[in-house]
Amino acid sequence: MAEPEAPGTWVYAASLPVTLVCLVLANVIIAYLGEWANVGARNPAIVAVAFVQGLAGAVMAGFASRAFFKSLIPADFWLKWIVRLAVAAFVVALVWILVIGKSGQALTWATLAGVTALIGTEIGRRLMMSRFAGPGHDEVAGSPS
Repeated sequence: MAEPEAPGTWVYAASLPVTLVCLVLANVIIAYLGEWANVGARNPAIVAVAFVQGLAGAVMAGFASRAFFKSLIPADFWLKWIVRLAVAAFVVALVWILVIGKSGQALTWATLAGVTALIGTEIGRRLMMSRFAGPGHDEVAGSPS
């Protein structure tokens, strides 16, 4: 049995905006529902809302990638890099805030919500790959060729 071929470079290029749109769409919809439920940025419940935003965005990106590109691999690739870059930006920002002595103003529920959104995105990515990339699905992993 021949192994399926890895997606081409154009698929990865086209899947980046699709992945970003899915993440933004999930954030907007769930933020609207959170606002409707009176969950504000200064409320501890924002942490749970942010987790669900990340989780839903990653799963939506996986479904869109599967529907448009017949593969989960491009969405998985971009979600990994989006999470890595966001974590790096958070670390740099938090270190800078600690250096300038403003940690009391920065360590809020909104900051924790940002971290949990990244955790939710990573869990959503892993859930998507474990549930939908089993036997008979995407079996070839790789980066753009």
